[in-house]
Amino acid sequence: MKKLVYIVRHAKAAEAEPDHERPLTFSGVERTIELSATLLRHGCSLDALYASDSLRTRQTADTIAKAVGFPPERIVYDPALYLTTEEAYFNILVGLEESVREVMIVGHNPEVSNLLHFFLPDFTSFMQTGACACLEFEAETWQSIFTAPHQLKFYSKA
Repeated sequence: MKKLVYIVRHAKAAEAEPDHERPLTFSGVERTIELSATLLRHGCSLDALYASDSLRTRQTADTIAKAVGFPPERIVYDPALYLTTEEAYFNILVGLEESVREVMIVGHNPEVSNLLHFFLPDFTSFMQTGACACLEFEAETWQSIFTAPHQLKFYSKA
């Protein structure tokens, strides 16, 4: 069975204080709309969407959800994804119900880049704002993705 994980770094945000409340810039909104179109071209059909509870990740996740037909009220805004480690992302993945086939996590660097590096050691750069990596796993369970064959299905950057 195929499982898809979309790893998204929030789009470009304005400089503001406090950091948690930084909104997307106009170019960040535009990039999120472009990314949404890319996701639709790739057949994105989310079963679950998680995002950090910061304003910029909420805005990124909400825009994508609306564009790909995922109900925005079902987005899980998780404070554990803000100022954290990639372990918080792993916890989400292993905790998913097996009925979930496609999941998106919208977060921050360095965690999103570290998550991508974990699964793709040859990926040597950091994810740009508004970037998305889609990983495809040949796995029966979410717990088995760590040892399952996998590949980068696509990578979209600003």
